[in-house]
Amino acid sequence: MDLNRLLQTVVNMLLRKGVNWGVKKGVDMASRQGGTDRPSVPRGPDQSRAGRDLAKRARDMAKLSRRLGR
Repeated sequence: MDLNRLLQTVVNMLLRKGVNWGVKKGVDMASRQGGTDRPSVPRGPDQSRAGRDLAKRARDMAKLSRRLGR
């Protein structure tokens, strides 16, 4: 394996981790009503927790489908 390919692999890994981190933060912020411009509808803690749990399940299912697609 030449140096160029090795460097590209490392850069892709870091970029993938950074993008995934950003997506997770964005989903968490949206589920907590933190990043929207519209007026927030008052929600109880149970509904907020359910939204975060649903987002986590969606991330896990996306990860599983990527793993099965290999």
